[in-house]
Amino acid sequence: MGARSHSVPTVDDAPTVDDAPTVEPSGGEQFSALPLLADQRAVPRLVSTPRVIKSPNARTVHEASLEEGGWKGVKVANRKGSPAKVIVDKTFASIDELDRAIAKLNRRLAEVKTLDPNTVSHDDPRVTSALQNFKGTVLEVYGPDSPEYDRAQYHRIWHGAMYVGMEDDELQEGFAAGVVHTIEAVGNLIARLEEKKADFGIDAAARVRSAFDGLDLHPRIAAVSVGLYRDSHYRNAVLDASVALVNMVKEKSRRHDLDGASLMTTVFSKNKPVLAFNDLKDKTEEDEQEGMMHLFVGAVLGLRNPRAHALLDDSPEAALEYIGLISMLAKRVDETKQRAP
Repeated sequence: MGARSHSVPTVDDAPTVDDAPTVEPSGGEQFSALPLLADQRAVPRLVSTPRVIKSPNARTVHEASLEEGGWKGVKVANRKGSPAKVIVDKTFASIDELDRAIAKLNRRLAEVKTLDPNTVSHDDPRVTSALQNFKGTVLEVYGPDSPEYDRAQYHRIWHGAMYVGMEDDELQEGFAAGVVHTIEAVGNLIARLEEKKADFGIDAAARVRSAFDGLDLHPRIAAVSVGLYRDSHYRNAVLDASVALVNMVKEKSRRHDLDGASLMTTVFSKNKPVLAFNDLKDKTEEDEQEGMMHLFVGAVLGLRNPRAHALLDDSPEAALEYIGLISMLAKRVDETKQRAP
């Protein structure tokens, strides 16, 4: 390839904002029309404005958005009186939401990887499609005011200097380098989401433990389950709580000869109950009596028996809810009245 007379502009030679006309788009951002790129068109360029990042450690950052978008070698300056752009970190509500975001970005990563510079030209329509899909996915996942989209919206599948009169092989070389950098950028977003996912799991477990500590458990249920739960023995905590509930029913009804479902249906029957939750004076109260009986039967058949006969693996969330239910039933036992035979 023969030598050419053109030269690459340096930072000192680059035009500044004061040298170029500015444009005010509808969104309020300030742009400077700086002549650049091989097609010799004036391309709107975002002038850096103070960015306020909202996060647990809030701070104000003055950054050059051009540099964030991968464009270097252009002088930019903050225009006096320009409004601060508010940048809001995306908060993910669940691991499922993170999984969906990771899956979408993985699709974009696979799409960019198909842009093999050995077979795909820098001006191939697939390059534009992949870039638009990447930007759209970042917007969808993180939102328009996120720092991720603030950078991605100016991203190009290109890396290196760009100037007027570049040969096609040089353009292809810049495109090839851009593919590598784009793959790295998408991969970095995925890695950060994976990290958030791991942190979310830790935070979720901490929230569940905190919720358990805040439960107002019946003293008999708390005595047998709290220590086991805090030691992460969730199955045993549920099992011992349900056993304690059965023992409470036996003690108050004095029916030690019965156990399990037969104990509950006999003691809490609406027709001839041993322990009554109300005066059974009308249909509504009879329905309550029968409904509570079924809840006690469910506690035996659904909670105690399976854990007594199999090594079930209860999650912290499930165990918390089961123990809360058992505690509520224990409190209702205390409220019952013994009825004459």
